[in-house]
Amino acid sequence: MAWTYVLAAAVWIGVSDVVLAKLIGGRNSWADLSIYKGWGFVAVTGLALYLVLKRTLVSIQESQEALARNGNLLRHILKHNPSAIAVLDKNMRFILASDRYLEDSFVPQCDVIGRSYYEVFPDAPPHWREVHKRCLAGSIEHFEEEEVRYPEGVVHYLRWECRPWSGPGGDIGGIIIYFELITERKRLEEQLRQALKMEAVGRLAGGVAHDFNNLLMVINGYGQLLLEEIGEESDLQRSRVLEITKAGERAAALTRQLLAFSRKQILRPRTINLNSVVTELEKMLQRVIGEDVLLVTVTDPNLPDVKADPSQIEQVIMNLSVNARDAMPSGGSLTIETAHVQLGEEYVRRHPEVVPGEYVMLAVTDSGHGMDADTQRRAFEPFFTTKPSGQGTGLGLSTVYGILKQSGGHVCLYSEPGHGTTVKAYLPCCDPAARLDAEEHTLRNLPGGTEEIIVAEDDAGVRAMVCEILNRLGYRVQAVSGPREALAQCRQNKDTVRLLITDVIMPEVNGIELARRVHALNSTIRTVFMSGYTDNALLHHGVLEKGIDFLQKPFTTEALAHKVREVLDRTS
Repeated sequence: MAWTYVLAAAVWIGVSDVVLAKLIGGRNSWADLSIYKGWGFVAVTGLALYLVLKRTLVSIQESQEALARNGNLLRHILKHNPSAIAVLDKNMRFILASDRYLEDSFVPQCDVIGRSYYEVFPDAPPHWREVHKRCLAGSIEHFEEEEVRYPEGVVHYLRWECRPWSGPGGDIGGIIIYFELITERKRLEEQLRQALKMEAVGRLAGGVAHDFNNLLMVINGYGQLLLEEIGEESDLQRSRVLEITKAGERAAALTRQLLAFSRKQILRPRTINLNSVVTELEKMLQRVIGEDVLLVTVTDPNLPDVKADPSQIEQVIMNLSVNARDAMPSGGSLTIETAHVQLGEEYVRRHPEVVPGEYVMLAVTDSGHGMDADTQRRAFEPFFTTKPSGQGTGLGLSTVYGILKQSGGHVCLYSEPGHGTTVKAYLPCCDPAARLDAEEHTLRNLPGGTEEIIVAEDDAGVRAMVCEILNRLGYRVQAVSGPREALAQCRQNKDTVRLLITDVIMPEVNGIELARRVHALNSTIRTVFMSGYTDNALLHHGVLEKGIDFLQKPFTTEALAHKVREVLDRTS
């Protein structure tokens, strides 16, 4: 545009006077036209400058709008990115942060932009400062797996990377932090490793049992022959051979347990009702567990049938009851329950080996000393026992595991040190039509609401699952990992909180005491308790009172939705 104007001006100045002199005679006329030519030049120059400036301003405006659109798009992409990303300047102040970053960092949904990283995360591990310094100096730092302890003692595992970013001049302007919360993945990997280990041990145990059975046939067979050949008069020799045959019989019993664990025993399944099995065993169980243990049975009157070997199911109940008795050396209570339950997608995510559907549950709960996390991880391994040397074989729970797996079922264990243990055995219902229909249990068909709810649960996976369901049902949810945080939230929002959902067993203060303190702040706040123990077991242990609102883990999305709505809609 500019060069066109310059060329036109040069032609006008250089040629116009000559043309005018030839076309016009007379000095006065020529002078008048020269004046008009001057004004014409000014007008053309002004118009050209106007057009140039207008085009420039339009171009600048279009560039600014494009820049603003790109900036908004970038912020939108980053904010809603499924990855956890944060951008910080060289003073470690937040410039941008994705929603996933805030969610997985367990930072409240507040404005962190412009705030210092160390102000937002005052409890960050000390070595992270050194990592940030190296990154601001140009280094790229990454960790494949790092254990981080969050407030309230919750442990999570992170995979993260920190790298510098450069400004227009090439100087480092700050750092970008990427991280992934891999706690759930690590738990699933641990479950897979445990399952593979159990499978390998099972194959080994099955092979050893078969070979050992052949040896025992020889030992016990020749022992019986010796007994027939030794007369009644040789009491000493006869007693010795009898001890040999008794030891052989005990060894044969051990091999049967190993075969049960390895799922290589011969089953004779038929349609049975677990209530009948429990009722028939009740009198025998009372004699086995002793008079100092209170036996309580709670059966579901509408329990569906299952297809299993009744003798093996009896062995399951007997093994679990004996283990429970051994956990209560000074006496206590043993609760055996049956129930018709549904294992949905949430449960399957935590137990990938389970097929979603309808099951019959057999739960055996004791009020004993409970198990720590390491003992729970190894509880189903063959020959693993916490009993003193010479007491027990360590095959009780491994036999239960094998029988249920071979019967198409599933077993899980829930325990807290000092609060007893619940072992839940699941067997699929006989009716193939009674499967969990995903379409009937979608969130669209479930009751929801907009009330404010506090979820107190020290297990991060359970807490995240419950909060996700409630959020999708429309509720305003505040997730807390412990009693102190729950009380702080209730004090801050005591006029808006309508419901507390809390685990019964938590560190420092249990859910019962937490509910009492919350009720003291605002008597209109209602409570729903949840636990891996059953409500009947907790009732008999004196932990809960009759008539409370309770959800037994694992519970379905449908059960949670209906229980929350039922409690919130209650008029008294």
